[in-house]
Amino acid sequence: MGAIRRLTGDYEAAADLAQQALVLHQELDDRLGQAHALQSLSRVRYLTGQHETAADLARQAQLPYQELGDRLGEAEVLNSLGNLLGMTIGPAEALPLHRRALHLAGQVQSPLEKGRALAGIARCAEGAGDWQDAHAVLTQAVEIFRSIGAAEFAAAATHLAALDSEHGFP
Repeated sequence: MGAIRRLTGDYEAAADLAQQALVLHQELDDRLGQAHALQSLSRVRYLTGQHETAADLARQAQLPYQELGDRLGEAEVLNSLGNLLGMTIGPAEALPLHRRALHLAGQVQSPLEKGRALAGIARCAEGAGDWQDAHAVLTQAVEIFRSIGAAEFAAAATHLAALDSEHGFP
């Protein structure tokens, strides 16, 4: 229900539902449920411009995923955290997170998280002024998104086209 509220732009209700879920999972001592609730709350805080709070919540979500061996959950939260840090602090801090997410996505064979990690790595390369690496890596992400029909395809393809146009890639 919280995801639906978030997708419809009702961020206050989404945050309330994520917070309620977090409390419930804490009462049940459900670490995985807590991680999911923290990640949901992090997404809402990101969407409302509370980037530092969102990053803190994502960091809190990462630990249970690690402890429980949920490599897909960890890859998801690392990509989210990498995106946040890339926007707020810089590519040098985000790059190791996306690389770790790429490794985990390969282990669990998740093309979606692999594409997200590659897109994050491309943004880091772009932020560091390495246009060729950004282009090569983003091209891989676009192909993955296209092949699986991911919602991220349109934005990544548009970003790649802009990169091509701005820096003269064929």
